[in-house]
Amino acid sequence: MTSPVSDRVNAPIGELVLTPPLTQGMWRYHVQVSADEAIVGVSEDNTTYVTALHPPVTGSGSASAVYGDVKAEYTLPTEDILEEIRVDLRPTADVTDADYLAAITLIQERAGQDWRTLEPTPRE
Repeated sequence: MTSPVSDRVNAPIGELVLTPPLTQGMWRYHVQVSADEAIVGVSEDNTTYVTALHPPVTGSGSASAVYGDVKAEYTLPTEDILEEIRVDLRPTADVTDADYLAAITLIQERAGQDWRTLEPTPRE
């Protein structure tokens, strides 16, 4: 049984961390791909969007992490999501497209499972 507060899934690029949404637009799925970047799934508008997340800019006056400007619906093909959000990514030598694709796939799989459990059960 998983905790109602969080669930962690080990992945080659890190862990998939889940949390119940605190408010609309906050991340629900979080996969750290490097020290300074994560791929996240944000639940809003009755779906989940995938985008990049970066730590706050030093001296910006904001203590919050910064979401990418572009987001893609999790049901799109994995490669299409990567191409959509690529403008917001900050790749380093140790993060490859394969790492990003693996992170997106983790989010897609778990979001798909979660949305299926929310579908209403037909009455008999």
